[in-house]
Amino acid sequence: MSRRLKIILAIVVFVALSAVGYTQRTRVMDTWRETERPSVPAVSFKDIKNDPPAQMPEPEPIISQPSAEPTPTPPNIPTPGNPFPEQNNPPPPSDSPTPSTLPASFNLAVPFTPQAPFANWDEVHEDACEEASIYMAHLFYEGVPAGRVDAQTAEDEILRLVEAEKKMFGTYLDTNAEETARLAKEFYGYKRVDLLVNPTVDDLKHHLVAGRPIVIPVAGQYIGNPYFTAPGPDYHMLLIRGYTKDGFLTNDPGTKRGEGYLYPYDTLMNAIHDWNPPNDILEGRKVVLVMYPK
Repeated sequence: MSRRLKIILAIVVFVALSAVGYTQRTRVMDTWRETERPSVPAVSFKDIKNDPPAQMPEPEPIISQPSAEPTPTPPNIPTPGNPFPEQNNPPPPSDSPTPSTLPASFNLAVPFTPQAPFANWDEVHEDACEEASIYMAHLFYEGVPAGRVDAQTAEDEILRLVEAEKKMFGTYLDTNAEETARLAKEFYGYKRVDLLVNPTVDDLKHHLVAGRPIVIPVAGQYIGNPYFTAPGPDYHMLLIRGYTKDGFLTNDPGTKRGEGYLYPYDTLMNAIHDWNPPNDILEGRKVVLVMYPK
């Protein structure tokens, strides 16, 4: 075989292998991520109720910046225009857990659904991350087992939430944290849904260990999810269900591969921003919402 023919054959083989690698890149990525996925036992809401965490006091709602010289303030009373007033951050209880008392890893058994259960990424489903996130939290509190929610069941519920938003807000598009909290209260009947501003990693861990999933708004183009269609959504919402030493475990409804998806701590904390048009998403406040069980 001539040297020229060998070169041609080598090029053909290289091109063929490259083509196979490109067409199978998603499968290869899935396989790699499955091998890298942390194995953390999932804790159900029933487990939490039957065996509550020891010495894990209820985290308090917090505000972004306590005043330098505290002054007496009137109580925060919900009003029609402000149904979720932020609350002052009281001194932590003396027995408040320190980072060393938190488990090294934790994982709530939160059921999962993508925001487009049938992969129908039309305008409605492209904006259904908020609905899917609070729906997953609700299913957890209802005792639904972890795993993929039946597609038709999830589709029907997401569309009901969309219709509820239309009646409440006049639109279902890009509801911010406060509107999403109101939706959780009025649609599902939750009495308490806290908005936490400028939370720390440990603040979020405390809620998780206490058995409360966390719904967070993020700048979607800054979380680096390879399964999003580039460049990703400006605004996105997802659910934090646990954590490991490497980051937060999430149920990200923005992809069918979002169940138990791991985001590094810095990536997710830096991306937390609420929707605040017409301003840039990165100017949105750092706020998360926590639904308390009924």
